[in-house]
Amino acid sequence: MNIFETEIINYPFETLKIQKGLTIKYQGDSISKVYFIRKGEVSIQEDTLTGKTFSLKTLGNNECFGELELFSSLDCVYNVTALTNCEIICISQEYAGKL
Repeated sequence: MNIFETEIINYPFETLKIQKGLTIKYQGDSISKVYFIRKGEVSIQEDTLTGKTFSLKTLGNNECFGELELFSSLDCVYNVTALTNCEIICISQEYAGKL
């Protein structure tokens, strides 16, 4: 099932249009929303203490990020960079807990 065919549409959300190559979230940023990828692909990356960046995984349509940090009150533990032009739906912490 496509996540955008569910009840999620009943909650207020923000749509972000992100261009290829732009970083959406940086390691250490605070997260107050959960992000659902409606279209496109993003790379989840981690910076090491030596200054290197490692790609951990690629997320695509109907996948999400930010949920772990959102519900645990942690800061973002990775970088999220658009691999393609993306459309991302953001739902604030207030409504994400009701999903």
